[in-house]
Amino acid sequence: MSGISLIIPTYKRKIDFERTLHSVNKQIEDINEVITIIGPNDLESFNLASSFKSKLRNMKVIQSEKASVVHALNLGLQASTQDILCLTDDDIELPEGWAKRIKKAFKENTDMGAYGGPDKLISEELKDLAYNPVKEVGLFRWYGMVGNHHLGVKESPAVVDVLKGVNFSFRRDSLEDLSIDMFLKDRGAEQCWEIDLVQKIQGNGYKVIYDNENYLFHYISQRQQYDQRRDVFSVINYTNIKNMAYVYAKFRPFNEILFIIFYGLFIGTKVQPGIVRAFTMIKNYGLKVVLVPFKNVKAVGLGVFNGFRFRIKRNVFAKHKKRF
Repeated sequence: MSGISLIIPTYKRKIDFERTLHSVNKQIEDINEVITIIGPNDLESFNLASSFKSKLRNMKVIQSEKASVVHALNLGLQASTQDILCLTDDDIELPEGWAKRIKKAFKENTDMGAYGGPDKLISEELKDLAYNPVKEVGLFRWYGMVGNHHLGVKESPAVVDVLKGVNFSFRRDSLEDLSIDMFLKDRGAEQCWEIDLVQKIQGNGYKVIYDNENYLFHYISQRQQYDQRRDVFSVINYTNIKNMAYVYAKFRPFNEILFIIFYGLFIGTKVQPGIVRAFTMIKNYGLKVVLVPFKNVKAVGLGVFNGFRFRIKRNVFAKHKKRF
């Protein structure tokens, strides 16, 4: 095992990014390679990363031409050289021993393809937010996916179906194609790419482990104007609905796919409302909110169609391989 490649995309969050790099520097003896990907027109972050080159050995600073986390991560993956790839955000702080624990876990568990843990949320106003381990983390159920990654799990370590991208390490050999599906790419901090990667890793016969001891601190930072996930009318919500439908259609059983389609259309969430929920939100958002579910139908349809198309191609390819 040659070591760890730590990949950090960033875009116009200099204060958070600087905190992250300082925490990386404190355990650089256990991190063999640091790759930072700087978003377009972000000279401050580029200069900051460049100034750390004298401190962080084998540091690579890559300039991205697109404001997309999927695009940035793919650039980082292509530039990586180590056996363990650790993906994180620019608004985190690594606790002492984080990298050492990851190396130890992969060395002791040869059947483990991916390794994650809690991202303990911190707000400048509220300081340390609730960390309260729950029964289930990162699992698929017939009614959808259970998240709770920042809370911890009562019985740890635990085998899970999904890890959160902010604290996601995986074995290079667990993936045949070392890249994130470009269908998920749009703009900003696109979601569901980690679901896609983990499903591929599981499909290749590896375990995915969530461990309370493998934690880091995650600061709640300001997002770019186009990346406001709490805005009902945000374009990023359309992208995230499309991406979720896509990864479900690629990998999940048909009953789960049908449930998320109908639940999303009729019920939904507070930021991605279905028809019924939208009518209860008219008082706060006006009549235009009732149009949101119908706009989202297009996103779901696009995701499901392309997900099934991928699924069919994969099955045909698998059958073809068996003939030889």
